[in-house]
Amino acid sequence: MEFINIVFHPHIHCIVSGGGVTKEGNWLQSKRSKDRFIFPRRVMEKIYKAHFLKQMYSKFCNSELQIENAEK
Repeated sequence: MEFINIVFHPHIHCIVSGGGVTKEGNWLQSKRSKDRFIFPRRVMEKIYKAHFLKQMYSKFCNSELQIENAEK
């Protein structure tokens, strides 16, 4: 058996959603996922939502958030 020494090993890790948002703003479930996820979906939803809102709030407080066509 031959062993390969992998010193330079570029790669990425990512989490892919089990669907996506349509142009109308509705969630469209992936046909392949059928609720087979690595993590419990509801738990990930809560964690992601909390993280996303925290980052948005931080950017808003630091005047880093730019919203097009927003009334002042």
